[in-house]
Amino acid sequence: MKTRKDYRLAFIGLILTLGMVFFTLAISSSIHTGIGFGRDISTIVKTSDVPSLNSFLDSQTTQNREWERKQISDDTFIITISGVESAEDFRKAMISSVDDVEVLRLDTFGSTTKLRNNQSFVSLYIIAIVALTYIFLIVKFRFVGILSATQISVSILAGLLFMDIMGYPFTKSLWYTIVLVYLIAMIQTHVFNRTHNGKTIESVNQSKLSMRRAEIMASSFAVIALLMYTFYGYGFTINASYVLVFTFTYFMVDILISQWAFNRIKSHLEPEDLIFTEQDFFGKPSQPRRAFYNILILVTGIVIIMGLFSINNTPRFHKSKDFAKQNVLIVPHGSSRTYLEIEAILNSIGMFENQIDYQVSEQGYIWIYFDENVNTIDLQIARESIAKKTGFESSYYSTEPIPFPLVRPEFYLTYVLMSVVAMLMLRLVYVKTPTVMAGMISLLSFIFYVLFSMIFSVRWNREMIFVTWAIPFIVSNIYSNELMLENNLDFDNFVNKFVTTAFMLGSILASIISVILIVIPLTTGIEISKNFFFVVVSILVAIVTYYGLCLLKRKVFKSYDDFTS
Repeated sequence: MKTRKDYRLAFIGLILTLGMVFFTLAISSSIHTGIGFGRDISTIVKTSDVPSLNSFLDSQTTQNREWERKQISDDTFIITISGVESAEDFRKAMISSVDDVEVLRLDTFGSTTKLRNNQSFVSLYIIAIVALTYIFLIVKFRFVGILSATQISVSILAGLLFMDIMGYPFTKSLWYTIVLVYLIAMIQTHVFNRTHNGKTIESVNQSKLSMRRAEIMASSFAVIALLMYTFYGYGFTINASYVLVFTFTYFMVDILISQWAFNRIKSHLEPEDLIFTEQDFFGKPSQPRRAFYNILILVTGIVIIMGLFSINNTPRFHKSKDFAKQNVLIVPHGSSRTYLEIEAILNSIGMFENQIDYQVSEQGYIWIYFDENVNTIDLQIARESIAKKTGFESSYYSTEPIPFPLVRPEFYLTYVLMSVVAMLMLRLVYVKTPTVMAGMISLLSFIFYVLFSMIFSVRWNREMIFVTWAIPFIVSNIYSNELMLENNLDFDNFVNKFVTTAFMLGSILASIISVILIVIPLTTGIEISKNFFFVVVSILVAIVTYYGLCLLKRKVFKSYDDFTS
């Protein structure tokens, strides 16, 4: 027979559930997106008062607007900004804030309808990722899954609430950041819950193991946030604030659940709810070796299929527009007939193959973007050819190139430093267990990720730089228990660990990608899915490679000992 305490617990659970639902809906409905989500303004301005221009643009950040500025010459800039409803109001505001500014060109791209639709998709994405987190973890870990899902979901929403209060927009870089911290949090949750499978929640809380897990998570995110603040030139300082809020919330919710809430509800729970349990979606493989080889065949097959689309490309670093020099031709009278005429002219002068994109503004201008192989002389020839054959007076501009991180030693030194930091963090927690293996796998993962990006023509943007630097912390959370850190060269032992890790990473990655591709019909979503797929594949390949190198090392030393004896 149910007591008053049982009804009270049920009532509190209902209130908390409704509160979580309304909290999720409120946060998701208040999202304002940044550049590339449906409606942007591009303007070319000329001014000698650069500090005033910077101050004006900085003030736009807290108005749910994202902006980018690239330099054309010493006093001329191309500015792209989102969230502006009236281009004329923006022009007036800029002129009143910057004394000598001259607006040479101001065009609007996209539509308000497209922007609203994409914001709705992003809102639906937030709701879907929270719902999927609960479903995924509850099915996987039952009652403990409820606690873990609440911890992760509240942390994500708290970060978004902070961004909304501060007036920051939901940008592509923030989307990358959310997926990154979500991936690490889900990995840590799986590793922790699986490690303590069969133990009681109370014994784990009393042993401070839950606190140790939170410390590893907090340390990882704190270093990532510090990295974002340090390399402020990449424009990730706002996202660093999100990471810090996520970390603080995650840590506080962990304390709240383990030290307060659990002690008050444990008497109302069934005995089986008080134990860490894990349910395998597909059951444990009866033949781990066959599962191991099947995983290798599957990953190899996917990589080969993706490689078929890049077979004609020479392996090299590919820049995104974040680092590439912009060469743009602006043509008036943006009708379909005009565009076809322009394409024919570009083909006749040998510039058609260099075209990478185009946009048509509301003001009726065609903005044609070319790759870095085009120079100002080529643009001048195109301008003169168009004027001669159509009578249209077009214009053009070329921006100053931005240093590409992958050709600078700082990029690689930073990664090595992050690998050492992640390895030391594990060492501080697991004092008696060597952590060199995690560091070596981090370095191998980096090598394979860079190699895959070259082979499969992945364009490096600024978000990928930080995702790459975060790989050591993904690896350190995978190996955040003593059993995983044991460098046992027994093949069956390795196979069991690898299959478990592959299933874990595969299921988490599938949940991330499925929500993105189903809910949000944007090329940005495909880009994010592709990049994180290569991160996971690089880690799995690195694990196998490290094991192979260890076997090779043992064989070489054994042969040497046999030879000397």
